[in-house]
Amino acid sequence: MSTTGVQVDLRSARNRLRNALPTVPGVDALLHWLDGVPTGTVAQESAMHLSASVSANIQRISLYAWAAAPALVARTARFLAEAEVSETEMLRFAAAFGALEPDRVGSWIEIGPLGIDGGWIMPGPIDLQQAQTFLPPGSPRDNLLAWARRHDISNCLQLRRAVGEQAAYSEVLLPMPAGDPRHQMAMAMQAIEAMGAEPIPLEIRQDMLRLNRGPVLLSAWLVPDGLAKVGVQLPGPAPELQTLLLQAIAQPESDLDLFTAALGANGPDRIEIQELASGLDVELHFDLSDLAPTD
Repeated sequence: MSTTGVQVDLRSARNRLRNALPTVPGVDALLHWLDGVPTGTVAQESAMHLSASVSANIQRISLYAWAAAPALVARTARFLAEAEVSETEMLRFAAAFGALEPDRVGSWIEIGPLGIDGGWIMPGPIDLQQAQTFLPPGSPRDNLLAWARRHDISNCLQLRRAVGEQAAYSEVLLPMPAGDPRHQMAMAMQAIEAMGAEPIPLEIRQDMLRLNRGPVLLSAWLVPDGLAKVGVQLPGPAPELQTLLLQAIAQPESDLDLFTAALGANGPDRIEIQELASGLDVELHFDLSDLAPTD
């Protein structure tokens, strides 16, 4: 996850996204949101970051933008207000920003089979014990926090909130305890089981460890009294790993290859295997601020 700010003019990244976004219902909402992302001097001075995530079947596409908090907190609040989110969610955002005092803040938007979603995002490090107030209560949350305390994990790498009335959830992204990737993967499985979910299948984990030696990250999507989804992320995935993960969920690579090529990327910056109630899924994450500019 890039945290170094803007390395290119974000106009180029916006143009690449326009080329890569498929013609699907709701794409106009993504483009409208994209038009509101600052570029030029504003982006440079506030270290604007732009990223995208796409599911293996290209049916779920998420866009994220964040920057130094003073530059973007008002824009984020305005985005939420224009989306006509509930007063409860507006107050939640204000309370989280005041209590957590994040260095960076921003918004995100997503189109998927269930329609349009979005909300706010606060990249870390964020104190995990302070963040728990803004995570939906329930045994998955409590067990995850207890697991983190046992392993001296005090900060999360990201806190994200979906504000849709029908599917509100909070996502937290956690580092694993220090150690080699095999140890970190084992720790991630412990955390997943503590939250009441099934561990990622052994064969998939073995492929992930064999083809990547980077740090393991754990994501958890929490809902009141429950867990919507868990994921394990690896940075800088080898092309062979992407192929194997897609084969594991019986998903062809062709659509993702077209998306990646249109984006002008050599490949994703991170790959994630996710476990949902409906089964396994794969998501690719692209840090668009790191792409070379186009003419």
